[in-house]
Amino acid sequence: MPEDAPQTESGTAITALSDDEFATLLSKVGLFERNTHVAVGCSGGPDSLALTLLLANWVARRNGHLTALIVDHGLRPESTDEAEQVKKWLVQRSVDCKILSADLPLALSSIQETARVTRYDLMGKWCSTEGVLHLFIGHHSEDQAETLLLNLTRGSGVDGLAGMAVISERPQYRILRPLLGISKERLVCTLAEYGQKFIKDPSNESRKFKRVRIREAMSGLAREGATVGRLTITAQRMSHARNVIEDSSIHLLAGAAGIYPEGYARLDFVRWSAAPAEISRRSLARLVMCVGGKVYTPRSKRLMRCYDALTERSKTPIARTLGGCRVIKRGSSIYICREVPRVSNFTEVLPNQRWDGRFFFSKLGAKEPLKVQSLGTKSLEFLQGYRAARIPAAVRYALPTIVGLDGRVFVPHFIGVGIQDDVANRFTVGAVFQPLRPLSRAPFGLEIATDSL
Repeated sequence: MPEDAPQTESGTAITALSDDEFATLLSKVGLFERNTHVAVGCSGGPDSLALTLLLANWVARRNGHLTALIVDHGLRPESTDEAEQVKKWLVQRSVDCKILSADLPLALSSIQETARVTRYDLMGKWCSTEGVLHLFIGHHSEDQAETLLLNLTRGSGVDGLAGMAVISERPQYRILRPLLGISKERLVCTLAEYGQKFIKDPSNESRKFKRVRIREAMSGLAREGATVGRLTITAQRMSHARNVIEDSSIHLLAGAAGIYPEGYARLDFVRWSAAPAEISRRSLARLVMCVGGKVYTPRSKRLMRCYDALTERSKTPIARTLGGCRVIKRGSSIYICREVPRVSNFTEVLPNQRWDGRFFFSKLGAKEPLKVQSLGTKSLEFLQGYRAARIPAAVRYALPTIVGLDGRVFVPHFIGVGIQDDVANRFTVGAVFQPLRPLSRAPFGLEIATDSL
């Protein structure tokens, strides 16, 4: 149920976040286009609602436009009414709103994780469809501290202890978290200054969720010196370390790896294996994410086992699977290609959409969906061109195929491929290897101010 935002306690140093201070925070996350249209995820809680109101003032000063995305997961009976209430509040403040319905089943093994993935998926698809380049999320310093501790309990390395990134790149938009150095108390105070009520989600207090139990333990940790401010600073320092490792792995890939239009990669084993183990492992993970069309890195244990197998002193070919890919070592080369059994079966793909997280399809003058499937072991009449180019068979198996109007199956023309074939050249369908995650990404470690140490 909605409740009044509490006022600042007498004698405390907690203050509302001013428009000028907020504008300074946004200046640190990069440039924005003129008359920009931005989106914000708004659950109606104090953090996301405060961010929405601050953004509304910011875009108004820049002659921009803001759309608040309210996701109704449907996991509680009152969720739909709460979504409508949040929309009513924002409409009264002249903020454009869109309610996105998730319609999740009530019986879920990991409710919070499924809801989180679904929420980002819905908001991301909306941004991509509407051409909105910036999606704001209201995570604050307590969220960052909880994330660090949560990842610490999982035995995470540098990436996990760096917490959430201020900027997270996606193929068609970016996620921005400008409030990671701002306390929740200040955001509640900001709502109080606006005279704005907010929604209280009872799941945020349920001890069946690990994050809630960690939140409860943080008061005891703070008495031992592990305050939210110090944990946030630690996450920032770890993000700088992550940047150094990330930059080194990208430099390694620039000199040792090749990405090909057919959607595979080749890695020079000598250069790759000569680098420090942490750099080599990270570069391998980046290649696997790119070729496999994945958003997240492979599990660390599987990555370590694959790395150990590849670096063994063996002259015989080595083949492993990792992150939906086949990793094959032959002589002085390592090939990374999509694992065929995990490639989608016949899937209807509209022109100008991505298939399997890897290939972006185009079909001139057509609006009907394309039927796309991996090649597998099928033999098509013009594959001799690929054989002549000495493309490994494992790569050919993962190539996308399309069913034509006459029922024939063919491989689309890969833009950038120099193979000439009379049959292939007659098709108007093109495929561009455009994975969900590129080999490099935006910097993580932006300087953020914290409320206290």
